[in-house]
Amino acid sequence: MKKTYVILAVAAMGLMSCEKLPNLTNFANISKDFTYKETIDVPKVEGLPDSLGPLPNGGMSAYLPPMAFATNSEKYISESGSAINLVKTVTLKQLGVTIVQPADKNFDFLDTIRVYASAPGLEEQLVAHKYGVPKGLQKLDLDVEPTINMKEYFLQDTMYVRFGGFFNAVPSTESKIELSTVYNMVANPLQKSE
Repeated sequence: MKKTYVILAVAAMGLMSCEKLPNLTNFANISKDFTYKETIDVPKVEGLPDSLGPLPNGGMSAYLPPMAFATNSEKYISESGSAINLVKTVTLKQLGVTIVQPADKNFDFLDTIRVYASAPGLEEQLVAHKYGVPKGLQKLDLDVEPTINMKEYFLQDTMYVRFGGFFNAVPSTESKIELSTVYNMVANPLQKSE
């Protein structure tokens, strides 16, 4: 008789745990970081004077034109052993900018930097910034917006990045800047994304 009660108790626990199985799919999440590095030429900043040097009245807000970048998302997703329909989220973890040429230049021409991302058919979003840029630095680690799910941007073939900010001086168009970004992708082989 005791065996019957034990078997019934185990069966009841098994049925109750089956109802919880959909929540267990979160344990199957796969998290993978992808690093992108790209060197860009600093274009003329629209709205700023052509001559180098300080700006009148302590500076002004201006924006660079959008720059296109290949996402290579299919390659990164495939290399991680996942598939596009299994991707749940893509978030920006880090964004760094470094002046690589000329070697003696720094970010003193900026007081504030903002980085916006867009993609075909998707709205532009502020994804990173740095307010009160410290003087004398050749490398800046920007403050990223970690709660923005950039999945739809990442899954496009091309993503557009636009820089803007408050300029203290006109940057040299002979400068080259390296962008270094780290994205985190979460995929789940047990749960297809919507």
